Amino acid sequence: MRSLQDSNCIIEAIGTLVVPGPPIVKAQTFFDNMLDIQVAKDIGQIRILNNKTNKPVAKAYVKVYGRHNASGKPVFYKDGYTDFRGRFDYKSISTDLITDLNKLAILVATNSSGSNVIEIEL
Repeated sequence: MRSLQDSNCIIEAIGTLVVPGPPIVKAQTFFDNMLDIQVAKDIGQIRILNNKTNKPVAKAYVKVYGRHNASGKPVFYKDGYTDFRGRFDYKSISTDLITDLNKLAILVATNSSGSNVIEIEL
């Protein structure tokens, strides 16, 4: 059997409350990573640190999606890379799209420290 260390997984549990009864399905994504993602909501930035060395993770790819207030549909917001301090401004763009969103989902992907997804309520 292949080791799941350093792998992202989707874990799914299926069960019932009463037998016979409708199945209840619950799924959770598990990201095996070495990332410490710190959020500064007041300035709209995240900082990515390696949780083993506590050093900033530069050049991590960051992709941000928003959830539209009215329709609930996801919309691409912005993407880019962390700077040498491990920081990324997830909020600032040249339009006012942020006023139409109620939540952001942020993917952080690195070559050597794994990946993770966080959600931020607006």
